[in-house]
Amino acid sequence: MEIHARRRYNEVMQNQFKKINAIINDETKPISERLQELFRRDGLTIGALITAVGTIISTVFSSCNAYNNS
Repeated sequence: MEIHARRRYNEVMQNQFKKINAIINDETKPISERLQELFRRDGLTIGALITAVGTIISTVFSSCNAYNNS
């Protein structure tokens, strides 16, 4: 059962990446329209990635400030 669930998860992830890739590489639409579609369709995922990157950056800067102040 676990192998089946893992295969299904991998299949879903591959499909999501294919959809995102298709939106990004669609040369028939202007980039602003592609970005709007990407955020509308997969906004939660992109929002989570942006939040994660922001958290990483703030942690790095906090660490640097703590190191410089000591």
